[in-house]
Amino acid sequence: MKNEFRSLVLTIACVGWILALTPLSAHAQSPAIKGATEVDYYGGTTFNLQGSRAVVAVPGGYADSGQRKALPTVGGGIGLWFTKDLGGYFDYSYIDAGKAYAAIGSNSAHVQGYAMNFHSGFQLQYPARRIRPYVNVGGGIFHQSLSSSLNLGSSPANLNAASNLVSLDYGGGVRIFLTRHFGIKPSLDGYNVSSRNGVGGRYWRATIGVFWQGDGRKR
Repeated sequence: MKNEFRSLVLTIACVGWILALTPLSAHAQSPAIKGATEVDYYGGTTFNLQGSRAVVAVPGGYADSGQRKALPTVGGGIGLWFTKDLGGYFDYSYIDAGKAYAAIGSNSAHVQGYAMNFHSGFQLQYPARRIRPYVNVGGGIFHQSLSSSLNLGSSPANLNAASNLVSLDYGGGVRIFLTRHFGIKPSLDGYNVSSRNGVGGRYWRATIGVFWQGDGRKR
């Protein structure tokens, strides 16, 4: 987790250095963006969400694959600004829970899974020209899918499970314009997922992505 966080900080620092050396005239984006639409794509890491884990327990032995603590995440979203500082958004992300394997002799277990988020809500930003901090809050659906195969001697078994849970999301970040319409967006988001059958809880997502934003209407 420390390595992923350090990489994100270094990336943001490099972008800040580039902006400091770039003339302001190249970023003459007006802060009045009522009606502007936006599209973004991002990648990053999800923390505190259970990854795939395989366990085999038989008389005389126990094997545990362990569990990943940082899960690769990709996604994207669309947005619409109602005023220069208030807008709405829809966000989608895919989380790779990975594959896990554990075995003792001829007894083995294979597990793999993934999760997806579908959220929408509102965002509030400080409508500056080049650098626009923002916060967001919304809600949606958290989908998690798991498939496993267990082979205990001559008794193989397969199990597939999926769940759809209500989720609250909240967080913030900053839009950094590199040109009039294009820029990068580092962000940190938290999710509270309703609990059911041991699935749910709170987790975090750190990402950095690119976005394109239209002009909208001048006010």
